[in-house]
Order: sequence, then C-alpha cells, then structure tokens
Amino acid sequence: MTHAVGKDPGKAKRADSGPVAELLAVDQKVLVQREWIRDTLQIIASPTSASKTRLEALAKIEQHIASMVLSRSSQKAAVWWSLQADRECNVAATLLPHLHVLHLHLALLTPQPSGFTSARRGGPMLTLGARGEPEAIAEEIVACLSLLQGLAVCDKRSRTACTSRSALESILLFLSTPHLSEMDLTAPACHALDLLMCVLVDAEDHVSDLFEALGGIDEISSVWKARAEMVAMRSAAARVEREAAKLRRGSNLPRRSRPGTPRAASDGTAGMESPSKAARRAVSEGSAAAFHSGS
Repeated sequence: MTHAVGKDPGKAKRADSGPVAELLAVDQKVLVQREWIRDTLQIIASPTSASKTRLEALAKIEQHIASMVLSRSSQKAAVWWSLQADRECNVAATLLPHLHVLHLHLALLTPQPSGFTSARRGGPMLTLGARGEPEAIAEEIVACLSLLQGLAVCDKRSRTACTSRSALESILLFLSTPHLSEMDLTAPACHALDLLMCVLVDAEDHVSDLFEALGGIDEISSVWKARAEMVAMRSAAARVEREAAKLRRGSNLPRRSRPGTPRAASDGTAGMESPSKAARRAVSEGSAAAFHSGS
C-alpha cells in the first residue's frame, strides 16, 4: 500500500520566502502605497472635497511621510522618495496649485459690499461671520505650507518645484493679501515666510534674481515693518491698560480724614490731576510711543 507524498509545509514556506518572493512582496507594497498616495492627493486636489476632509487627508499624508522618512529601514525611505518622481504621487506638485485655489477661496468668502476697502492696504475686507470657514481654510493653508517646508528641505524635486515662478508668486500672496491681515489670520503669513527661507537658503542665482524681480524682498520688508508696528501698538495699549487700572484702584480707596481744622476742598485738590485727565494723558503718551516705535 502506497501513500501519496504531500508537500513539506516547511519547504513550501521556505520557497515562498526566497529572494524572488521578497522582491514580489516589495513590489506589491510599493503598488499599494502608490495607489494610496494617489487617492489621498486626489482628495486634497478635488474641488468637491470639504475643508475638513482635506485637512484629514493632509494629516494622513504628513503621518505617512514621517513613518517612511524617519523609519529605521532605509528601504522605506528610498521607496517614498522614488515615488515622488511619479507626477501622480508628487506631494509638492499637488499642494502648490492647491494653495492658489485656497487663496482664491478665502478671498471670495463673504466679501464686504463693493466700495468698502481696507483702511491700511486698500483691499477688500472679509467678514468674520462665515461660521468659521475662513479659519478652517487658513488652517488648511498652514498644513500645506508646513508639508512643503519639510519636503523642500529633504527633497530636491520638491524644492525645485517651490522655486518656480508660479510657486513663488503663490507663496508671496500670503504675505500681501489684505483679508488675511484684516482678519488677523497671521499664521499663513508666518508659515509662508518659513517656507521662503527653506527655499531661498543656498538657492541658485537665477532663483534669487527671480524672487527679487517678483518684489519678494520688498514684500518681506513690509511684513516685518507691519509686524513691528503691531507689536508697538499692543505694547502701548498694555501701558494704557495698566495706567487705567491704577486710576481705578486709586479712585476706590477711601479718603483719610486728618485731625484738626478741615481744609477747603480747593486746598486738597490743588496740583492734582483728575482721573479723566490722567487717563487722557496716558492714552496720549501711549499713542506717541507707538508712533515713534513704528517710525
């Protein structure tokens, strides 16, 4: 009586784990990763995606990049950077045009009536009553700029993409946009400055020349000047608040009655400022300090 000889499970397992099988497994993982990156970037670029959905996709991309690049396996990092050579998987190629779309979207949100202009820059102001949508768009802009910072530092392709004329123009828009300034959404401008530093440090001469031709140096100077004026005004306002608080505390203190013959009311108040006059003097001094600091 003969018995059929079955395959040795151990040998089958060893055959499946050979070099060819390992290469096939790696290729399969790369294909899965490529498909996931492509689908996630399409969600970000889609005009029908909600801001919340795009923010979630941006967070997933950021986590995935960190897990690949910071992994102990050099193979994972190599696979990730190789995928960036694929146009459909290139993160910078998706985020840069998306930033321009976000800028236009933010500019069109609940504009003021025609004829109403910003007092400082002459541009349209944005109403704050849009159910927090401008803040969500600004948060999405910050997420895109942050991702581009890391990519520009680590990947030459991404850095080159950020130095194109259209990319530099889009980044500079976040420094000069009136509605961002009027709404005090300063985070996009700060991250745009950081991205410009990452892109322009050790940049080639033609990139520096292009940036200067686009008015980038003048724009950055105006941003720093406006920021200094804002700090000076806040410092002056804090000083006025402190002076007003002192006056309020002083007016609430009970007056002491001295023994002896009471003096006339005019004797006690001679040479003293009234609380209202002192408050006006504090406001005047604070405004003067802000003016000199800004100049």
